[in-house]
Amino acid sequence: MMLTIWRHGEAGRAAADRLRELTDQGYDDIGFGCRQFHAALETRGLPAPDEILFSPWVRTAQTAQVLAAAFTHAHTTELSALRPGATVQAVEAA
Repeated sequence: MMLTIWRHGEAGRAAADRLRELTDQGYDDIGFGCRQFHAALETRGLPAPDEILFSPWVRTAQTAQVLAAAFTHAHTTELSALRPGATVQAVEAA
């Protein structure tokens, strides 16, 4: 198994941190990263991701949508265990 961790794209301001949405730059950066990652996988003969796990926060869900569009066969799953403040045990269980 290969695990790749992505950070969400740039997000704007919102009344609550969990509601912050990706900016246009954030979408562009994640899209660029997807293209670079896809090319690196192909060059190395590695498989594309088959699962995308993300927290319930808006910007991470939006980032996961961009990843899912780039890796269309990947299954997406929202996991509350990945939200900020979750325990290490919850993340490991996920």
